[in-house]
Amino acid sequence: MSVSECNDDRADRLSTAPAARAEIVEEKGMLRGIALMLVGFATFAITLAAYHFVVVRQTIPRFAVVDVAELYRAKEAEFSKIIADPKATDVDRVKAMESAQRFAKDLQALIEKLPKECGCVVLNKAAVMNAGESLGLTDLTPQARKAVGL
Repeated sequence: MSVSECNDDRADRLSTAPAARAEIVEEKGMLRGIALMLVGFATFAITLAAYHFVVVRQTIPRFAVVDVAELYRAKEAEFSKIIADPKATDVDRVKAMESAQRFAKDLQALIEKLPKECGCVVLNKAAVMNAGESLGLTDLTPQARKAVGL
């Protein structure tokens, strides 16, 4: 190899060195940019999840249903059985009437108390179309039956 070839080779290496350095710097800059984007995205995702579970979830109302008609039918059947019984005395009939009046008051108090106990909006089941488990509505009728003594 002659001196001029050696100088040309050295000149080529020196001229490509800044380009190689620029490529390395550019790659590092790109990696930093990607890392910053990932950190930003992670921060956004964590903030959005926290907002959803702390703020939004508390503001979405829950719904439950009570079949008031079923409760009245059950009490009516109980009342009719006593009133229609030929062996029932006047005292039994008076007790049945008092029981029916007490039931009406107890049911009214229960309907006012249920939303506070469950922390939800309580709807009459007859007012909700397809009020089944598929809608995610809780049926409070069994608890209401126990509460009014049925």
